[in-house]
Amino acid sequence: MRLLTKLHIRAINEDELLLLDDLTVQNPLEKLELVGRLSEGTLESPFFSTHGDQLLQMELSWCQLIASPVAELCGLSNVTELRLTRAYTGQQLHFHGTWFQKLKNIELADLPEVKRICIHEGGLRSLECLHMDRLKELRDVPIGIEFLNSVKEAYFTRMRSDFVRNLQMGKVNHIPKVYWSTQGKLNRLSSQ
Repeated sequence: MRLLTKLHIRAINEDELLLLDDLTVQNPLEKLELVGRLSEGTLESPFFSTHGDQLLQMELSWCQLIASPVAELCGLSNVTELRLTRAYTGQQLHFHGTWFQKLKNIELADLPEVKRICIHEGGLRSLECLHMDRLKELRDVPIGIEFLNSVKEAYFTRMRSDFVRNLQMGKVNHIPKVYWSTQGKLNRLSSQ
């Protein structure tokens, strides 16, 4: 597998632990998808430090990490696409000023305990598409969303009704296309 650039590893179910301590791949990967529980420290393993500069796309699902995966993945300097689905059990996500400078697309989905998202000035500076889906405890628009000047589209799907009310207060007027839903139908937010 000398030409391998994309790798998808999937557990049998959400409770199965992916054992990646001895994982080695000859060539640096461009795309990595991990679907299954990860033990603490997995994202700090030699595998990630070896492939970190080459990874362009990263997806974590079912991981249920206690520590913020955002903080642990911030060293992936060339990632342009990041998807986190049921990957974190904590209550806060922070995107600091120097993190994910090349990230173009991010999807945060089914993070059931997240109550607060904070984007520090300079963080996610190249982001073009933001998608938040089923963040059931998130009531407020992410703090610092006004710093995301490069975002062209934002999707807030299957969110709480009080989140949508706060969304309509005007903090996202700088984003050309904003879509939202609480249940099914996708609605476009009209500019204020």
